[in-house]
Order: sequence, then C-alpha cells, then structure tokens
Amino acid sequence: MEKPTEYTLTWEVTDEMTAKRIGSTGSKILSTPNMVALMEAAALELAKAYLDEGMTTVGTEIHCRHLAPCGDEGERYGPPALH
Repeated sequence: MEKPTEYTLTWEVTDEMTAKRIGSTGSKILSTPNMVALMEAAALELAKAYLDEGMTTVGTEIHCRHLAPCGDEGERYGPPALH
C-alpha cells in the first residue's frame, strides 16, 4: 500500500475559535492560532502513516501568511502535503 502524501482535515469553526474570543475586538473571524492548530492537526494525521505504532511527531516550523478573513462559523480545511 502506497503511503499518502496529502491529507485534508475539516473542522467546524465555532465562536470559540474566532479572533474576537482571544481578544481582538470586533473580529469574528477564524483566529490565526486556531488556523495554525488546524494545520498542525492535519499534518500530524498525515505523518501517522510514516510513524511506527505508538510514535508521534514533536516540534514544528510554520511559514504561513494569514492575509484575509475567512468568516465565522463554517467549515475550514487544513490540507498539508509531504514533500
């Protein structure tokens, strides 16, 4: 069986995941920390196919630009890829 090189994780964005919730006044949009958490969770799911049972990943390096709001309370996707 060939190991995957891409994985998509879908989250339902709630009010608790918005920038307003973490202190950005008036911003009811997905917060950057929650966007990064989605990316990291999706990357971990992808990496599991390459890890021995009981193993996990540690550490991270993220290069991203969060330039525009994607709205509140809807589905968001975290599509990591291994290169």
